[in-house]
Amino acid sequence: MLSPQASGGMMSEAEGKYCQDNLAFLMRSVESLDSRMQGISEIQQIRLNPNETLDFDLLYLTEQQTFELGNEQIEILENYLKSGGTVLIEILIDNNIEQNFKDLTDWAREEFNLNFINWERLLPDHLLKVHPFLFAILPNINNESIKLFVGGGMIIIIGHLSQAWGIHEHTLPRTEIRTAQELGINLLYFAWYRRHQNQLLEKLSSE
Repeated sequence: MLSPQASGGMMSEAEGKYCQDNLAFLMRSVESLDSRMQGISEIQQIRLNPNETLDFDLLYLTEQQTFELGNEQIEILENYLKSGGTVLIEILIDNNIEQNFKDLTDWAREEFNLNFINWERLLPDHLLKVHPFLFAILPNINNESIKLFVGGGMIIIIGHLSQAWGIHEHTLPRTEIRTAQELGINLLYFAWYRRHQNQLLEKLSSE
């Protein structure tokens, strides 16, 4: 259900393993927190090449990876979005956060014609806010607030959300880990629902 994009030149082996472990922790939490959902047991790493079938609901990218995609990979990503796939991009908090966010949204607008709205402007009953877990506001992770922006099938997260899904060099309170996992499951459900609706529309149009 969830796969990171980590290929040679885009992410070091250690960084790729770190992301993969965090995503795996999230997937293992899915069934225990919401028994109606079931995630894949193994996180796949893909290279966005024409020989791969992108048969999953959500693709995870880091901000750095987006700017290192070639034209062919961008075209594959565009087709994936059009087919109902969802792309989750995470920007870590640092001193250049405003510029990093601007660069990323400019890239998404230029390549995919996407415009983003922030969490506060989403409707109160938006899936990301209500299903399966209710979020009136976004959580704080390690004393830093998470920010979320949605543009079509692309979601941008500012903050260390994925780090809170796993256990690594820092120890977070159990409540923060659980809250981060619940928000992650809302992201997974949104991605599943978006792809499922697209498949239904394709089926209806072909009848």
